[in-house]
Amino acid sequence: MGFSDAIFPLAAEGGTTVKMVLHSFAEIGDKSRPVSSFDTVRGKAQSALAKLGDARELEKILEELHSIEYRDAVKKLQYIGGQVAVAALSTRLKNMVFWIN
Repeated sequence: MGFSDAIFPLAAEGGTTVKMVLHSFAEIGDKSRPVSSFDTVRGKAQSALAKLGDARELEKILEELHSIEYRDAVKKLQYIGGQVAVAALSTRLKNMVFWIN
């Protein structure tokens, strides 16, 4: 288990203090892009915050869904779950433009 693997169990605890810690993790690393890969500490912290109701982090992930990095956004939305994730994925699939790598 790596350090990033501790993010989701931490988020499951919830609470104000946990959100403050997650916000600090969401600010570390490469900030050249609004979101980081799901497999990083920053990416998992951003995903956890979105699941806990942080509208700003969720919006960044939804924007990523409409970029060439959509595969990573799908992983994040699978973790986040709920109506927002299902609606975003459904809409994206209806309007899918396939990126060829």
